[in-house]
Amino acid sequence: MRVGLFAKCNHGGMSRLAAGARQIGLEPVWCAPKYWAESNYDESLGLIVTLGTKLHSKRIADCYRAAGVPVLAMDLPAIRPREFKYPFPTYALWRDSINNIPQGVADDSRLFIADPKPPRGKLGRRILVCGQKADDAAHGMGTAELREYFRHTVRMIRDKHGDARPIIWRAHPEEPFPCPDAHDESEATEGPLEDLLAERSIGAVVTFNSTCGITALASRLPVFCDEQSFYAEVANTGLPNGRDVEPNWDKVDAFLSRVAWTQFTLDELESGYALAHVLSGSMSDDPIDTTLPANWTR
Repeated sequence: MRVGLFAKCNHGGMSRLAAGARQIGLEPVWCAPKYWAESNYDESLGLIVTLGTKLHSKRIADCYRAAGVPVLAMDLPAIRPREFKYPFPTYALWRDSINNIPQGVADDSRLFIADPKPPRGKLGRRILVCGQKADDAAHGMGTAELREYFRHTVRMIRDKHGDARPIIWRAHPEEPFPCPDAHDESEATEGPLEDLLAERSIGAVVTFNSTCGITALASRLPVFCDEQSFYAEVANTGLPNGRDVEPNWDKVDAFLSRVAWTQFTLDELESGYALAHVLSGSMSDDPIDTTLPANWTR
């Protein structure tokens, strides 16, 4: 089977995925996404892999998906180690679209990329509101819409709790707009997110659907998010009330394990393990493709 890789051939994750495809008997084909048009559709491709799901990747994926060709999307992982810098040690390989978390996997004991911490005990009173980057495929909101959403969210929390639950605003590093209705902006905008989440005074995290929600859940903090968030099944939807209800941490751990099955190390990409795992149907009850060579091994 020929696999279309829509990325530059020197991309850290895609180049490893290309090597892995060869390891399991598949033929990787490099394709240029920037200048792609429907007239470039290649019917010989039995699978395509895009980088993310925006712009050129969306057009390409929509075209091939409409023709019945399976689509994978490579992106940065949702669960990240504390020091996550380029060159990235792991990449996510989502089936069909980003944030498509598998419901069943071959082995539910996969090691966490970031180990969850033990329960905290008594939670603090402060609420951490985490901003997001505009025009992200995960939410689709532009700058004005996203800023208004968070300003409205902060105002609603203040109207409900007043000074009883101080709000800390943490802007996204690439979208550093102020949120004047928050109680304290400066403290939250400095230092790693993990250090802030470790504060005993923090009792809940509010965001739309940022991956910081995953980090907060792994830090054993209740998370409030939009109902369309990919981790909403183990979080709260809406806004914090007077007494935050902690999630079922066993269910959170099981969910994090499922998320970890969408993420692969560079060695797993290069060995063919990642691609074989997806193609074998291990990420879903409905196999993507049945033509996987029989000689691949886990």
